[in-house]
Amino acid sequence: MSYEDLLKKGLLPADEVEAPVINFCVITAAEKRMSIPISAVKEITDATAIMPLPGSPPHIRGLIQLRGVVIPVVDLSRFFGTQSNPHASKKLIIMEHEGEFFSVMSEESPDLIEHHEGEIVDIDRFFEEYRVK
Repeated sequence: MSYEDLLKKGLLPADEVEAPVINFCVITAAEKRMSIPISAVKEITDATAIMPLPGSPPHIRGLIQLRGVVIPVVDLSRFFGTQSNPHASKKLIIMEHEGEFFSVMSEESPDLIEHHEGEIVDIDRFFEEYRVK
């Protein structure tokens, strides 16, 4: 019997029908869990074809091009002074702040959740601190 059939027949309690509200995207970097407000997240994609950016700070892994837009990639593991796990399947979380795009690298597939885990990332402060200047 399908989920829809169970709903129609009243076999599921009403409180199980409502889907949770997704408020945070939780990433892992440098063995830390950080929650990014979902309103700042535009896309999650695989970390492929990152072009080096000569002269940039060590935490700037490089640049990606996504649908004609060049986006800097911030590697938080490097920022916190640790090495990324070379065997991790890295994901990029593309964010937008005041019309500018940037991305952060997560060492695992991010979780989309209702309540935060770990540190909540202040996007305004984060953008000013990690952006390429």
